[in-house]
Amino acid sequence: MKKLLAMAISTGALAALAVDVATVGVTEVTTTNQNTIVAVPFEKLGGGDIDVHDIVKTTGLPVGTQLFVFNGSSYTAWTIDQGTPNKWTGLTTASKVDGVDILPPQSTEYNLAAGSAIWLVLPTAPAANTPQKFIVYGAYKTGVTSKVVKGANLVANPLQGKAEFVYDATDGDTIVVPNDFAAPKYYYYGTINENKCWYSKGEGRFAKPVVGAPVLEIGRGFWYVSKNADDGEMSWKSWSSEE
Repeated sequence: MKKLLAMAISTGALAALAVDVATVGVTEVTTTNQNTIVAVPFEKLGGGDIDVHDIVKTTGLPVGTQLFVFNGSSYTAWTIDQGTPNKWTGLTTASKVDGVDILPPQSTEYNLAAGSAIWLVLPTAPAANTPQKFIVYGAYKTGVTSKVVKGANLVANPLQGKAEFVYDATDGDTIVVPNDFAAPKYYYYGTINENKCWYSKGEGRFAKPVVGAPVLEIGRGFWYVSKNADDGEMSWKSWSSEE
């Protein structure tokens, strides 16, 4: 839900930035996973793309938490370091995850467009009865969409409630939803009973496919693997259980 930022930063700081408090967005994200794909639904205070250091508050997140940005071929990563637990610190050494390069930030600033997404990795998965909560904040923006390019994309729900995506998918497109406690949940775009649709495979060897795309909790996301050579734009609409 959208809230005023008084709970997150002082109104004095907002006044110094000449920001209207009523335009500031705050999203509380809740996860029980070690790996969570998180929406970037806001701009920076004052307008424009938001710096990666500002989008997720470090308050309440454990030391060792990591934040990854994906550019289509490699990651750039930051962490909450023991020596500076109140800010995001760029990882200084190159490494790999699942064969993909993780590169140190090339500058002190790294901006993220509203509608993009990040990958947040906790040191360990929270217990089911004590989920991890964290705050995403910035300048509130309406009509946020997500860019989709050929290959792997991080996308997430930028709305202030449950949402479903709207996108002109291509045969063979795939959605991968992280799940720490079992295999990731896969959705595929193709033809079922002569109809183009999203579907997932049923439980069990001979189960029929289950038609439908994932509905996302506030601030949460997935990997989207696009087969289309052309860039696309994914929009979002609020979801209701009555639909």
